[in-house]
Amino acid sequence: MVVYVDDILIFSPSSDLVKEVMLKLQDKFKCKTLGDVNYYLGLHIEQDVEKRWMRVHQKKYLEALAANFGKSEGHVATPLPSGFKCVKGPAEESVGEEERRRFHSLVGSLMHI
Repeated sequence: MVVYVDDILIFSPSSDLVKEVMLKLQDKFKCKTLGDVNYYLGLHIEQDVEKRWMRVHQKKYLEALAANFGKSEGHVATPLPSGFKCVKGPAEESVGEEERRRFHSLVGSLMHI
């Protein structure tokens, strides 16, 4: 079971167990069943019950994120070359407010992966 505020996702190999949990929740709360899930809180869920597999991914979110930050063209195998050394620049090199805002937005967006 996955719970996020008032969104609940219940999954089990046993449909009887799912029904039992739903009945107990409905005794205490107003609930509605929406059926099989394909999308939940930004996650795309693919499944094949007969073959017994499930895949959860964020492909569309990542594509939109890359497009939003101008990185949708090309393929990058690794973020930085092996052995890259990060060096702090001179203190007088400051970042503009717009660049700072975009950086904060990017970091916040990456936290959802």
